[in-house]
Amino acid sequence: MKNKILKNLNSAWLSLFSVYILSNPISKELAIINSKNNLNKEKTAILVSYENLTYELQTKYFSGVGLTAYYFSKKGKIEIIDKAKEKDLERVLKDTAYKNIVIYGHGATGSWSDSDGKRIEYEKLNVSPKKRVLQFTCGGGNKKSLVEMCAKNKEESFYPTKPRNGFADYFYGLKLLLSQK
Repeated sequence: MKNKILKNLNSAWLSLFSVYILSNPISKELAIINSKNNLNKEKTAILVSYENLTYELQTKYFSGVGLTAYYFSKKGKIEIIDKAKEKDLERVLKDTAYKNIVIYGHGATGSWSDSDGKRIEYEKLNVSPKKRVLQFTCGGGNKKSLVEMCAKNKEESFYPTKPRNGFADYFYGLKLLLSQK
């Protein structure tokens, strides 16, 4: 009896883990399709950076990029910039057409590392006001976050104040979807 319970429990965990792993890439593809058909003018840039295979796997499958992309695709056009670099960040921060900015990758409260491994300090960038900014990086440090610098709607924006991991970001993306009206 005990072995049967353990076997069923293991099967349940494996099923949940499979759903967790597959929800990111599937949601990302649905978001791209949804965005193409959305006539709303609100644009969102989603910048994803990773320097090596470990960070790439964590970001693509565990961080919630797909869920967050799907959420914003229901509101308007999205641009997912994979392997984002400093020039990509500068471009979307200056461009007033982008109302929302989402950043994934390694960094701190006041900085982000692009896919070349270059650390970019937000305070040194030229930014235009954005409706909403979500900054999914590690936290820490005493520099200003991108949210503090350019988000008009700080209540609906997010930045880390202490170190965190991709699992927390995944659940934040899930929370966005579930709270959607």
